[in-house]
Amino acid sequence: MEANAAARLLAAKQIALFCGAGISLDPPAGLPDWHDLRDLTIAAVATRDPRPDLRRLHWPPHRG
Repeated sequence: MEANAAARLLAAKQIALFCGAGISLDPPAGLPDWHDLRDLTIAAVATRDPRPDLRRLHWPPHRG
């Protein structure tokens, strides 16, 4: 389907978009996947610092 036609149908509420969970991984959202979220959570919980600097946890990862 042409993008302009899809946009018109979406604006007219005649179609719906279904996106997979992976859509939030890429910019601009850049949210962590399950494995990264698990690792970040474990690292944050394991620290003795009550307010850890999440930048030290290497987020966001460098994806190439």
